Amino acid sequence: MLQDFKQHIQTEFPELLNASLLIAVSGGCDSMVLWDLIHRSGLNYGVTHCNFLLRDNESDKDQELVVNKAQELGVVCHTTSFNTQEFMKQQNMAVQEAARKLRYDYFYAMCREFNYDYILTAHHLDDQIETFFMHLNRGAGLNGLTGIPDRNNKIRRPLLIFSRERIENYATKNQVEYREDASNNQNNYLRNQLRNLVLPQLYKTLPQLRENLPKVLVNLKASKQLQDDAVSRFRESVITQVQDEIHFSVKALKFYHQAGLYLYEVVNQYTAVNYDELMQFMNSPSGKRLELGAYQLWRDREYFKLIPAPKKLEFDVSMPIGNSKVETEIGTFELEIRSVNNPLELVKNEASKNNLFLDAELIVAPLKITNWKAGDKLQPFGMNGKSQLVSDILTNYKVSTFEKPNVPVLRYLGHLLWVIGYRNSIHFPVTSSTKKLLKITFHS
Repeated sequence: MLQDFKQHIQTEFPELLNASLLIAVSGGCDSMVLWDLIHRSGLNYGVTHCNFLLRDNESDKDQELVVNKAQELGVVCHTTSFNTQEFMKQQNMAVQEAARKLRYDYFYAMCREFNYDYILTAHHLDDQIETFFMHLNRGAGLNGLTGIPDRNNKIRRPLLIFSRERIENYATKNQVEYREDASNNQNNYLRNQLRNLVLPQLYKTLPQLRENLPKVLVNLKASKQLQDDAVSRFRESVITQVQDEIHFSVKALKFYHQAGLYLYEVVNQYTAVNYDELMQFMNSPSGKRLELGAYQLWRDREYFKLIPAPKKLEFDVSMPIGNSKVETEIGTFELEIRSVNNPLELVKNEASKNNLFLDAELIVAPLKITNWKAGDKLQPFGMNGKSQLVSDILTNYKVSTFEKPNVPVLRYLGHLLWVIGYRNSIHFPVTSSTKKLLKITFHS
C-alpha cells in the first residue's frame, strides 16, 4: 500500500510533494495510517488533533496517543479542545455538524498561523460509498452523487481510493497503533446504520457491488466533468455580470432544452437553492423574487438577476422638535425652525424632494422615522384628500423592488407625513397664516 500511496501522491497530488502539510489526526485507524504513510513518504508535515470532550476519558486517551506519537517522531503537534455541547446549544446544531464546523475552523486557523499549505484528512473509499448512498437517499444530482471531493480549497483527501479493509490491513501489518471509537458501532446515525447494517447486507445480496461501486463513482465524476464543461459554455452565452449582480438572459435561456438545470447549476455555485422551487420560480411573472439566504433571485422581463441580498435597514428614530441634526444609517436629517412673514413664498423657493415643510406650531411631540409597512397609506397633496399606498407611490417613482424595503417614512401621532425623498402628506401644512415653520432637510 505504501508504494501505491506514493505513486498516487506523485500522479494525483503533486502539489503536496514540496508543501507544508497539516494532517488531521483523530487517533483512529484511518488517520493514524494516513500519518504513517505521509511520514514514510518523507513529506513535510505537522499534525493536529481536536478533543471534542464528548466521550469523557476516551477523548483524553485519543489525544494522549496522538501527542505521544508526535513526541516519539519529533513532529509538531497542535491540539485543542472544544465545549462541543455548549456550542451545539448556541448554534442550534446537531453534534456531527457542530464538530465538523469546529474542527475545520480550527484547521484553517492553524494554516493561517503556522503557514501550512494544505490540510490532509483520512476519508477513504468506504466513506465515499456511504456518502453516495446518503446523497442518493436525498435525491441528489451529479454534484451529490460524485461524493466527497478529493480536494476542496486547502483540503486534500489522498486516501479516497483505498478501502477501509486495506487501511486496516496496513495498520496490522505495520503495527500502527490506533484507538477504536466505540461510537462507530452504535447505530444512532444514518452513516453508522449504512456502515453496520445496510451495506453488509447489500454486498451479500449483490456480490459484484463492492467491486463495481468505485467504478460507478469514477464514471459519475467523468459525467460531472462533462456537465461542468457544458455549464461553462452556458455561462458564456447566457450570463453577463453587472458589478456584483449575475444576469441570466431570458431570451438566451430559451435556446436550451434543459434551461432550468443549467440555471440550477450556476445559481448553486453561489448559494444553495431547491431545484423544485427554482423550476416554479422560472414560470413566475416579472417582479417576483426568490430568497436564497445571502442572495436573491429576481425575475424581470429580460433577465433573471442573482444579486446579493440587500441589508434590511431598521428605522426607529425620534426627532425632537427644534434646531438639531439627527444621524441615521442612510443620512442626516437637519431640523430648522424659522419665524416667517411670507411662508408660502419661502416654501416655493426652497421646494425639493429632500425638504419637508410643516407648521411648527402644530407639531407638539417628537417626530419618528420608521420603516413603512404593508398597507401604509399617505394622503398626498393634489389628490383631494384621497389616500395612496406607500408601495404604489414607490412603484410610481420606479423604485426597484429590492430598494423599496429600505425607504423610510416620517410619522407623527398616527399620521404618515412623508415618504422620505419622494412625497409628503397634506397634514400640518404651511399656510399663509403660518407664523413659524419647521423645515426638515434630508442629506443622503
